[in-house]
Amino acid sequence: MDLLEEFREMFFRDELNLGCFAMTEPQGGCDIENPRMEGRTIRTIAKLDGNEWVINGVKQWASNSGVASLYLIVASTDPTVGRDGIALIYVPSNVDEISYSEFFDKAGLNADRNCTVYLENVRVPKRYRVAGPGEDARLLQQNIIIGNIGSAAMSIGAAEAVFEMVSKYTSERVVAGKPIKEHSINAGILADMAIYLETARAYTIQVAYMFDHPEKYGPRWSDELLAKSRIAKTYAAEIGIYITNKAMELMGSYGYVREGLVEKYWRDIKETQIWLRGAQAGRLDIARYFLNIETI
Repeated sequence: MDLLEEFREMFFRDELNLGCFAMTEPQGGCDIENPRMEGRTIRTIAKLDGNEWVINGVKQWASNSGVASLYLIVASTDPTVGRDGIALIYVPSNVDEISYSEFFDKAGLNADRNCTVYLENVRVPKRYRVAGPGEDARLLQQNIIIGNIGSAAMSIGAAEAVFEMVSKYTSERVVAGKPIKEHSINAGILADMAIYLETARAYTIQVAYMFDHPEKYGPRWSDELLAKSRIAKTYAAEIGIYITNKAMELMGSYGYVREGLVEKYWRDIKETQIWLRGAQAGRLDIARYFLNIETI
């Protein structure tokens, strides 16, 4: 708590200060998020030198990278020891040994700045580690679960906005003498949108409730919550892509022009589908819990 109190001050000032959770690495991709890998593929190494951590490594794709005031770096003290080697260490952005590439030019979510972060003999106090062996690994999984739930909410929010737009458009636009929504083929598509939105929202709220009540559902870093939060994220992104895609079909040129918002939401949701382990690898976490598969 003392560490949080120390860093809290920079976020209660008039100027904007951002945080960055730096996890992904160029060579390993989403392996760091795979609990069965136990942090063994982490190549950002933190070595203790007296009362300081010395950190060397490369991070990529983290939100707010290159613009953050404070980084939380996912590192390893020793990749050969598995979960006990996983270390979460705070690094202020004003250290001289941290540098950045140019920002990536992405299809969507351009307000979420991403670049490559280089750490070369970065030194921070020993007390900047969040917890310790084992506990940092649990907190890493908890952060991933939070990210899944938040990503699901983002996809649902964007899809809801598009559903409102297409509902208005199909109510006002007349084709063959009646509003677009009154044609049965289009009414069915709009009904599917409503079905997907309601089910995605309800399930995401359910998983969020479970996360908020560990006294009833167990630790916030459990494999059950990881799998169920993956379901929420995967499903919400897929229904979001479906809704924005179908909205463009129903709205024609008004759906895909840059002056409108539908195509922007389409691009944004695609990113939420791909980050945090993606659409395919995320399914492995689901299958591991529900089917007890052996695949790493």
